[in-house]
Amino acid sequence: MIHLRSGDVRNLDNPYYITNPLFFYRQLSLQYQKAVIVTEPGEPHPLLSSILALFPESRVVSKSASEDFISLCMTPHLASSGVGTFAVAAALLSRELKVFHCTDLYQIEHLNPRMFRPDSVDVRMQSMPGFAKQW
Repeated sequence: MIHLRSGDVRNLDNPYYITNPLFFYRQLSLQYQKAVIVTEPGEPHPLLSSILALFPESRVVSKSASEDFISLCMTPHLASSGVGTFAVAAALLSRELKVFHCTDLYQIEHLNPRMFRPDSVDVRMQSMPGFAKQW
C-alpha cells in the first residue's frame, strides 16, 4: 500500500513537505506488482498517473480521512509519500505492519521512521542525497 499525500501539498510548492521523487516509486515497482494507493479526495497528486503506470495491478482508494487511516493501519507493507506524519502515525499504531518503505526525506521533529522498533518493523529507507536541497 502506498500513501500518496496530496491535499495541501499537491502543487509541490511546500518547502516543508517534500514529496518522494518518482524514482522512489520506480524502485518499489521492482519489488511489487500490485499497489493500492491511498490518497485524499480532490485534485490528484501530480505523480499519481505516473505511479499508477508503474504497477501492472493498481487501484486508488480515496475515502474519508478516518477510513484512509484505518486502511493504512491494516496493511503489512506501507510506503510513505515523503515528509508527513499521517502514514507514519498509522504505521506506528499498526499491529499488522511488517515493512515500511520510505526515503530519508523526513523531519526529525515529526513522527518519523526512526521511531519504529527494529525488531517489529523492517524499515527500508532509500537515501536521496541532495534531493531536499534541490527542492
